Amino acid sequence: MYSNRAKKHHVAVTQLTMKGMKKALSKKFREFKISNGRVYSADGLELDSDKSLSDFWTATGAFHSLPVLVLSGQNGWKLPPVSVPTTAPALSTTNVDAPCRPADWTVSLKAAAPPSDLLDAARSPRVDGVVLFWNATDENGYLSNWKRALMLVDGECYTSVEQWIMAEKTRCCKQKGGVDKLALRKVMRSRSPRDMKKIGRQVNLDKKEWSRKRSQALLRGIDAKFRHNLPLTINLLRTGSKALAEASPSDTTFGIGLAPSDPKAAIKESWKGQNLLGKALEMVRGELRTEIFAAASRFAYLTNDSHAGLPFCSSSEASSPVGRLVADELQH
Repeated sequence: MYSNRAKKHHVAVTQLTMKGMKKALSKKFREFKISNGRVYSADGLELDSDKSLSDFWTATGAFHSLPVLVLSGQNGWKLPPVSVPTTAPALSTTNVDAPCRPADWTVSLKAAAPPSDLLDAARSPRVDGVVLFWNATDENGYLSNWKRALMLVDGECYTSVEQWIMAEKTRCCKQKGGVDKLALRKVMRSRSPRDMKKIGRQVNLDKKEWSRKRSQALLRGIDAKFRHNLPLTINLLRTGSKALAEASPSDTTFGIGLAPSDPKAAIKESWKGQNLLGKALEMVRGELRTEIFAAASRFAYLTNDSHAGLPFCSSSEASSPVGRLVADELQH
């Protein structure tokens, strides 16, 4: 949401009337006045009535996009004319795949109901068994850090979680400033996750600092990957509450130390590794499901529709953290 053309602010707006929304916006932005403040969609349409606002939320939810609003004073605002460049835009000097567009949809959106296919996936009742993955091209390869999936982290575009993690390793080195700039450029320009990993292994890593940052870097990368790629999020949520395990026979830190073809890989008690990647995926899956259920129940409450978009909760799910959160949303 824009308060002016120079600054961007993200605001959770839960008001479905113009009066209520203007009141909320005036509390957030001092310059915006209820009496003469005007609100526009990013494509230049003024939102001046409850109906236009309702149509805006409906369209936003249908296209799975994060809504952007432009706020102005009484003189109003017009969409700037689009200029057509005579030459192709220059690519980023860091990432060969840039420029990277922002997410098509993010589950942090509170003002519109989640897409129906996403909500259906979040309801998956699957519990028993283990979902094994390893190579990005194999079955369940979408769970691999090597899976190509454009994503934004801190305004920078990455082609995969692997690229993000290796870039973070180059920013955690012993040399002056803590960043191996040459290695970072190589990682960002590489198209091969294998080469990225090789570069990351060659840096003069501050192992103590990296040990402290490693888990958080992994979680941030996985979270960004699925928030920026809706089809992958749907696949992840369809696994229900099944255990997720990286079946890498050579990795006992991020994986389980067993190959997918090994019968023992399906038995948790037989795992030889810590499975940090699998645990991180499960954590992100749980957070996404929680946000989706909360958004769906909030939207149903605001629209006074007791059935629209509400997640299904079995008796066992109702006692889980997610189930309790949904119940709390319905009661308030």
